Amino acid sequence: MAITVEQRTSIIELVVGMFGAAPGASVLSDLVAAYEAGQSLKQIAANLANTNEFKGIFPTFLTNAEFATKVVDQLVGSEVVAAEKAAAVTTLTGLLNAGQSRSSVFVDAIAAVNAITSTNAAWANAGAAFDNKVSVAVYYSVEKQLSGSSLAALQNVITGVTSAAASVTTAKGTVDGQTNVGQAFTLTVGEDKLTGSTGNDTFNGLIVQANDASAKDTLESFDVLDGGAGTDTLNATINSGTPAPVLKNIENVNLRFTAAKSVDLTSATGVTTIKVENSTDVGT
Repeated sequence: MAITVEQRTSIIELVVGMFGAAPGASVLSDLVAAYEAGQSLKQIAANLANTNEFKGIFPTFLTNAEFATKVVDQLVGSEVVAAEKAAAVTTLTGLLNAGQSRSSVFVDAIAAVNAITSTNAAWANAGAAFDNKVSVAVYYSVEKQLSGSSLAALQNVITGVTSAAASVTTAKGTVDGQTNVGQAFTLTVGEDKLTGSTGNDTFNGLIVQANDASAKDTLESFDVLDGGAGTDTLNATINSGTPAPVLKNIENVNLRFTAAKSVDLTSATGVTTIKVENSTDVGT
């Protein structure tokens, strides 16, 4: 049975609450599949609580009171006064001491924050901030279908989101400006065997000057360059010879020549665009 929007949002709320992060499209797909296979929200939470990422935020050596304190801090931050936060910590600690699992308590705490109304003077800002974070997480993971390369990257998606509506606009603007930036690789004189990331990687094969002042190419015939996922680019300047590198999954190739030279791309796969520039301007 296909998941509903409400059920998918509940899963996103779970990740926002437990990790302080957007799930990203790839993780969300896995969690939705688990839900559709029959796992309940609390079962999914229990599985997430067993991950190294969760344990890195909430180590298993924490006491119940320490765990409850970190849960409240992550869920409401500075949006609630100390006295109200202390009361919430006491409530969660009591549930844990009574034998409720930590993942189950987290689900209940998220549900409580999610249920806060705007008429609740003490907690209204906390409820609004959580809703705003979920809104940005939905925008990132569902509408834009982006997937971060690490937990830190996914946490950055909602970092800075508060109860203020302007913070949502700012965060979504940041998402819109994101281009799935990958890694930048610099080729060397000698064999390079490089594999890109899931992002849009760049491979730069510039000319280097040897001790005898002769310009040496860094894109060479024995180089093996694999862009991996994403839309990747090779920028290369050729000074001498006809290099024949092995290129895989590098969609854009930009070549610049110091004279009438060429590059043999017969071993390349996945190239979709080639741009060539003749120039006597040698880069270093």
